[in-house]
Amino acid sequence: MAIYPRLSLRYGGGILSHKQQAEQEENTVNILIGLGGTGIDCIKTIKAAVRERLLPDDPEAAAPEYSHIRFLGVDILGVEQISGKKKRKSGRWGSPEKMDVLEEEEIFSLWEPHLRQLLNSPRAIVLRPELRWLNYRELRDDSLDTDDSLIYYRCRQLNRLCFMKRSDKFADKLELMLEEAGKGLEKPDIRVHVFTSLSGATGAGIFLDVCYILREILKERHGVILGYFFLPDVNLSRISLENRLMREHIPVAAYAAMKELNYCMRIHENGGAFTQTYKGGRKIPWTEPPVNFPFVIAGTREDGAPLPNAYEYAINLVSEYILFHLTKRKNRHCYDLNCYMPQWSMNMTACEQSCEIGACVRYMTLVGASARLPYREMNTWLMAEVFQKISGKIGELFNKTLKDKKIGGEDRERLWEVLGNLQETFLDNLKILEEEEKKLPKEEEFFYDLITVEEIKPELEKELAKVQPEEVLVKLLERLLQEENREALEDEERIAGILNRFFTEEIFPEFTDWSAENFLRKKYKSEYSEVVGDELYEKVMKRLVKNSAPFFPFNPQVWDKSKVGGGGTIAVPESTSALIAAEKIYSESAWYQPEVRMKDRILIWGYRYGFPLGAYLKCPEYEKTYYSHWFAGLHSYEGRGECPFNDWRKLPSLIPLSCRKIR
Repeated sequence: MAIYPRLSLRYGGGILSHKQQAEQEENTVNILIGLGGTGIDCIKTIKAAVRERLLPDDPEAAAPEYSHIRFLGVDILGVEQISGKKKRKSGRWGSPEKMDVLEEEEIFSLWEPHLRQLLNSPRAIVLRPELRWLNYRELRDDSLDTDDSLIYYRCRQLNRLCFMKRSDKFADKLELMLEEAGKGLEKPDIRVHVFTSLSGATGAGIFLDVCYILREILKERHGVILGYFFLPDVNLSRISLENRLMREHIPVAAYAAMKELNYCMRIHENGGAFTQTYKGGRKIPWTEPPVNFPFVIAGTREDGAPLPNAYEYAINLVSEYILFHLTKRKNRHCYDLNCYMPQWSMNMTACEQSCEIGACVRYMTLVGASARLPYREMNTWLMAEVFQKISGKIGELFNKTLKDKKIGGEDRERLWEVLGNLQETFLDNLKILEEEEKKLPKEEEFFYDLITVEEIKPELEKELAKVQPEEVLVKLLERLLQEENREALEDEERIAGILNRFFTEEIFPEFTDWSAENFLRKKYKSEYSEVVGDELYEKVMKRLVKNSAPFFPFNPQVWDKSKVGGGGTIAVPESTSALIAAEKIYSESAWYQPEVRMKDRILIWGYRYGFPLGAYLKCPEYEKTYYSHWFAGLHSYEGRGECPFNDWRKLPSLIPLSCRKIR
């Protein structure tokens, strides 16, 4: 027997109802590219959220598809390692790792066969000191060597080498992805979101090349590139204090990447524009910033205190922001990116014109917090309780139901296996829900439940009492025995689809019609919107506003945070008393209320803009670490190459001299 990840809470799955999902944004292509481990974690999280919260293109299809939202993960690892899943046997999962996986076509691996032995070696992988730059035309395979004296420190360059050797295939992959994602749309808006850590090996080494290849491809399509750059403290939050080597490496690599990003954000003004040659003879000018809008994501509180769960918080923050912009609005041009982006450009241009320092001040950061309704968990509890109540009768009911059915031995065996897998999956779901009940809520979690399964359990039990578990199992078997579903028994995706529709259409159709309003009235035991609204305001909204404080600490010796601009948004479920509570927040702050057709959460997100990257509180610390090593370069260009300014080891400090206050 085995667990089906798509139906398992343990692996991020469960019972999903289309009635509880929001519609997708219209006539828009969204390409989401995750670079390296952090970037891939981010797009996996977003993909899982898309499947849970957005209606697929065809809700009646056997497996959900989102043809205009595409994901691409890029890393040095092999396909199976990136995807996070093991091989399937007979169309089913044998030993699942995670549910939020990337499929094979959503992965671009930089794995080079001739580097396999080096990459698997326990010894360090570095470039010879004399190889101080990486322009494709002069790379040689024999330029690689191993040296036990250094670990990690040349990985940025090594991974860029691998990328450069496959850059033609990467460009072809992007062209095909954009073409396929745009099918059926008329002059769609094209948005490419690039997610990467600035302190890793792959993303930090290749993000500039990826962005400039994108710029070239999007030139005729008029697309927009948004970059989400995770700062070092996000990744350091996951590294133990005992791992001194990695903790030493991250700030060095990150500061080098931050200097390169900062240089290229004003490359047209720095006198350093040049043309990079890629494999296949593709020549791309680097004359513009790599992205239109750079978001820098930190893992430290505004007061400088570290956030304990910074990695998860940062990824969930970015994921929630992306989902907001993938969700349909009542008025398409109200509070979508087409509304925000011109305003951002205008505001940041004004910041630059009024700025007295010679530095890029076009950086942005995100803030946010979310309170959600756990539809998936509540749905799954109901179905799990059905299996729990008949766990000792499944064999008897199975034989009784199939007694008069004309079904072959092979089909019978397959159906019995599916039923066993479903039972194991849902009984395991009950264990997960029981474990969650015992956990104390953390104040610093990004997500906060508007209502818990435990709080709503009396209402769930009323719904459960409306059905006979034995009858439910018989109906399920009859559904699985339908001719059109016979082949689906080999495919977990289709089995999950059958279960979701079965739950929605036949077993609990009334429950899945409940709106957020229904649940909130039950929780606060009132039918009066004003009462519910007041409860939400005091117990939920205030907490969300507090938790949505910026996690980007400004260095007061460099930048006065009062110079920073910004705005924010509160999104609430449609037609709920939460609107009443939200109105109080609107009247007390500068938050806006968008017309977003959300179904399952109250979301606060905001942005801050108009500051230099050197305003980051940790920059002096990282700068000191960077310059304390003889190998502090670690840059893409180190003394040779085509670009006019080709020794990026001489890039200036991130903190402009005009910002350094004399103490």
